[in-house]
Amino acid sequence: MQKIQAIKVEIPNGQDTITVTDDLTVGYSKFTGVAVVNSQAGNDVLKSVMFDGKELLPKNTEVALIQSTTNVIPDERFFSVNEKNQNSSIELTIKASNTAGRAYNVYLRLEK
Repeated sequence: MQKIQAIKVEIPNGQDTITVTDDLTVGYSKFTGVAVVNSQAGNDVLKSVMFDGKELLPKNTEVALIQSTTNVIPDERFFSVNEKNQNSSIELTIKASNTAGRAYNVYLRLEK
């Protein structure tokens, strides 16, 4: 059984770097994918993606590498990872490509 958890990324006007932290949903033992399905991310850069204190993706990964459109079927939209979820947390540090206020979601795929 799968669950998709959304993390809202809000970039305020005039701010170019933000950090978002969220706990993964309890009751799902595996974290198996991450995705962005929105053009609002533009050319943003993931300065770091930390999962339980360890680096999940290389520093300065362009958001475009984990981004897809709604034309891609849902099961194929995710950048695959294989991590155990044990009351885990994820921390995203994002460098915005522009400082105009905007928001988008980062999606996590969790499995039982």
